[in-house]
Amino acid sequence: MVKVFLSGRPGVGKTTVFMRVVNQLRAYGVRVAGFTCPELRGSKGRLGFDLVDLSTGRRAKLARLMQLTGFSCKVRVGRYCVFDEAGELGYEIIEGALRGSVDIIAIDEVGPMELKIPKLKSAIERALEYSSNVLAVVHRGIAREVARRYGGRLIWITLHNRSVIHNEIIKDFIKNINISKDI
Repeated sequence: MVKVFLSGRPGVGKTTVFMRVVNQLRAYGVRVAGFTCPELRGSKGRLGFDLVDLSTGRRAKLARLMQLTGFSCKVRVGRYCVFDEAGELGYEIIEGALRGSVDIIAIDEVGPMELKIPKLKSAIERALEYSSNVLAVVHRGIAREVARRYGGRLIWITLHNRSVIHNEIIKDFIKNINISKDI
């Protein structure tokens, strides 16, 4: 069992490390399912976030700046309005991975927006609790608690380790999944 939680300051490269691990493991034939939450940028900066299925590319709106929504918002996180539609897709992805034959569940990110959607929060907690192998980016404010609660290894991504740490993570997963590949 390998559970790896990546955390660090905003913009340090957590998602970059996450995607390097996912893509390299897939190249070795490891079955990885999950989602990522890329930011959407415009000419004036960040506009919001989507939730994207790593396997199919399907996407759903996760959050948008309040000023862009044009209506009252039921769920807010800071300056953002959070949408339930991402919760439906995220729930479907995680539940499918838990029932299916995947080697690793990959979640980017376990953070305030994702955890504000009850259905998605429930699916994330089930994946962290019951999946043997998990790779997750975790918001720095809850990273230590998540690693302690679910028994995983917490790796802080920094400017110094972000270009090499993916190799160590890949080796840990491959050793556990018993794939004979040279890295």
